[in-house]
Amino acid sequence: MQDLVHLKRVPTQSIDYEDQWASLKNRASELLDVVSQKCIRIQAAEVKRRLRALHLAENAKAPLLYLANAPFYPKSDYVSREAKVLKMLKQKVMKQQEDSKAREDFLLQRQLALEETVKQQAALIEKQSAEFAKLTALVHQQNKKSNP
Repeated sequence: MQDLVHLKRVPTQSIDYEDQWASLKNRASELLDVVSQKCIRIQAAEVKRRLRALHLAENAKAPLLYLANAPFYPKSDYVSREAKVLKMLKQKVMKQQEDSKAREDFLLQRQLALEETVKQQAALIEKQSAEFAKLTALVHQQNKKSNP
């Protein structure tokens, strides 16, 4: 395409330039035709769906939905952004509460285990201090016997 633009500056265009330019315009035109046909098919399918729904509503004696006055989808199909955000926040808070509860339980178990360890070590220290007191008493008695 850039080559075509550069060739346009030439004072006399060749037949090859004219041919390439016409080919480019035809391809662009065909592309636009394909896109517009696809859009028309999509719109036609949507109109058929809405008309079918309108006729079903008439047969069911339900109140009619007029396209000019009604939203594209029924109100029951709408999910507001607020509801999504509120649901997401509730889930996040519940997860945080579960995580904090699990952490609290873990810390409580750890604290109980540490308290039990401290009690055992305190009992062991008391036992060792009692044995040390007995040993020192025996050493003093031995010293008194050996030094009369």
